[in-house]
Amino acid sequence: MPARIGRPPKTTEQHRAEGTLRPDRHATTPLLVGDRTEPEPGPYLTESQVRHFRRLVAELSGSRLLDSADRGMIELAAIELDVLERCNRHLKRGLMVNRTHGGYNGRAMYTTKELSPYYRAREEAITKLRYLYGELGIGPLSRAMLANRGIKGKPPAEALAGVGEKPTPLRVINGSGGN
Repeated sequence: MPARIGRPPKTTEQHRAEGTLRPDRHATTPLLVGDRTEPEPGPYLTESQVRHFRRLVAELSGSRLLDSADRGMIELAAIELDVLERCNRHLKRGLMVNRTHGGYNGRAMYTTKELSPYYRAREEAITKLRYLYGELGIGPLSRAMLANRGIKGKPPAEALAGVGEKPTPLRVINGSGGN
C-alpha cells in the first residue's frame, strides 16, 4: 500500500471545533440516539445473561460512548456470551460424542463418534459476538475506526491510572549498584 502523501485528515471533532464541518464531505453520524443513562437489562433475560449484561455495561460506560438505545445490542451480546459459556462447560467433557444408530426393539445396531453439537453452537456464538463487539466499539479495530471518525473515549490519564499526568518514576529492582 502506498504511503499517504500530504497532511493527515482532520478528525470530525477538529472540523466541528473550527466550524468547517461539512455534511457533504465529513462524517456527521449522530453519537447520541437515546440518552447517556446506562441501559437496564430486559425482563426476559436469565440471571446469567443479566450478569453478562451488567458486566458489558460496566466495561462500556467508561468509554463515554454508551447510549441507552444500545440496550438491544448489549442484550444480544449478553445472550451470546451466555451461550458461549454453556457450550464451553459442555465441551470440557470432550469434543466428540457417541451417537447410537437405530436398531430393532430399542437395540442399537452400531455407535459412531461425532463432533459435539455444542462445538458448532459455540462457533456460531463466537461469530455473532465478533459482529456485536464490532458494533459496540469493542476491540482494537473498532476503536481505531471510531478514532478515525473523530470519536474519542477516555483520555489515557483517565483510562489508566498514573498515565498522562506525570511520568512514573523508574527504580532499579535488585540492582547490584555496580557499572
